[in-house]
Amino acid sequence: MKAQTTVKPTQEEGNILLSEFKGVKFQARRDNQSYDKKFDTYAECIEWIEEKGYEDFYPEIGFGSGVGNHHDNWSSLMAVVEKIESLGYDSRIHGNYSDGGFLCDFVDLENNEHGGSVSYVSKIEAVFDACVQLVGWLKLRQKGGGA
Repeated sequence: MKAQTTVKPTQEEGNILLSEFKGVKFQARRDNQSYDKKFDTYAECIEWIEEKGYEDFYPEIGFGSGVGNHHDNWSSLMAVVEKIESLGYDSRIHGNYSDGGFLCDFVDLENNEHGGSVSYVSKIEAVFDACVQLVGWLKLRQKGGGA
């Protein structure tokens, strides 16, 4: 049984989702200037920027450390995979023999599969997508919207 979110997030939205899942903090930034205030979510940071009227500020993930680049950083992405596995999910990365690409999914204790519906050219793309799908589903389920 596959469990997935209904709308595929953009790469940026996926990075934000995974950063929030890992507990990475956000801060408001402009050029080389940043506010010392930390936010738990991207949305909280945006809301604060808008309330203050700081039009030239933007939310920064992880304070410039690159932790928000899960889509192209194995170290950052594997920290997400490890957190997912700590919740009781097994991860699987395997080749898709029909097209030579890669699939990744997570399997829970009831043998439900999450992710792995699309074949990707690279392993990191497959793992990133599976993580985004599962974390999005977990977030939706936490809010009472998932099965």
